[in-house]
This record gives sequence, structure tokens and C-alpha cells, in this order.
Amino acid sequence: MGFARAAADTTAGQDGRLTVVEVTELDAEDLSEPFGELTFLVHLDGSTAGLIETDPVTACYRAEFGFYGVVEPPRRTPCPEDAAPVDIPTLPSAPPRPEIPENADRVLRAQLQRLPAAPQEAQLEADLVAALTADSHGAEPPEVDAAVDGTDVGVSVRGDEECLLGARTAGEVEVWRPSRVQLQPGELTCDAQTALRVWGQEAPH
Repeated sequence: MGFARAAADTTAGQDGRLTVVEVTELDAEDLSEPFGELTFLVHLDGSTAGLIETDPVTACYRAEFGFYGVVEPPRRTPCPEDAAPVDIPTLPSAPPRPEIPENADRVLRAQLQRLPAAPQEAQLEADLVAALTADSHGAEPPEVDAAVDGTDVGVSVRGDEECLLGARTAGEVEVWRPSRVQLQPGELTCDAQTALRVWGQEAPH
């Protein structure tokens, strides 16, 4: 259906010169084999085809598609009886992605500064989510994770491709954003434990 959707989105597909009338799934055991077959109905009139005569021309073609695209050039084939456009489902809209609000640094710092001596992780997470959601302007709120060790607190705020960390250690509050290099696989993780250990404050050299 992805190839059918791509064909329907072409200029010819939009102006009626090309119509997908059949979509067939094929069994493929590896990437070298075709896994789908499309039948196209092509309709041209004289002005569109650049021909002298004005009689319309209608023909059908069949092509197999695999992982790397069309397998062989399309081949002429008899048009199906009562050929009609295939119902091509639209792609579902992408789910909203969590975003860190612009003022999240200030909100996180304020939350950490007003914490009691021994806060509860669940309550801290709920309060932060509420505060950040209020300023998200309809966007998906970020993910919040908190860790408490005695009086020390670590908090992570994760967006789609962003990371904000905050910590209260030895009574001091710090808020920072690790670089993307530091958050690559095998490096730091954007979580509350990283914040609690105050990792990722200094950019790598």
C-alpha cells in the first residue's frame, strides 16, 4: 500500500492519468524477492499524450515491487473487468511528541528549591508534570522521572529529542542540559539517576 500511495500522490495520479486498480501481496523470503504487485490503469487523451489524434488511450500495466523499489519495468497486461481505483487507506497521523516547554528550566529549578527535606518521588513527579503541562500550550507534556536518596533529589525531564536534568545535592540546586553527544547510545541516560549523580554537566572535549 505504500507503493500504491506513492503512485497515487504523483502528478499523473492526481490528475487522473494513472490509477491503481489492483494491489496484490506476494510471498517473499528475503529482500531480493518482490513482496507486492500493482496494476495501473493509464488513461491519456490526445492533448495529454502529445498525439495528433484526440482519441483517448487506455492501457493497463503490472509491476512488481520489492524492498528496493520496482523489480522490473512495468509490463502490459489486460485491464481488469470493471476496473476501479483501489481504496488506499491514508496514513494515520503521527502521535504527538513530548516536548519540553521553553520555561522548563525555571520551573524545574523552582520546584527543586521549594522541596521539603524528604520529598516523595511520586508527588514530585506529579507536581512537575502538572507545572510543565500548564505551560505546554497544548503539546504533549514531557516525561518526568524523579529519584530521592535521603535529602538528595535527582529529576529528569525528557522530550522527543531533548533532555533536562536537575538535582538538589547537599542543599544546592542545579539545572542543566546534557549535550546530545553525551546522550548517545553507550553514554549517559536521560534519567533521574544520572541527575542524582550530577553527571553530564560538562561538555566532552
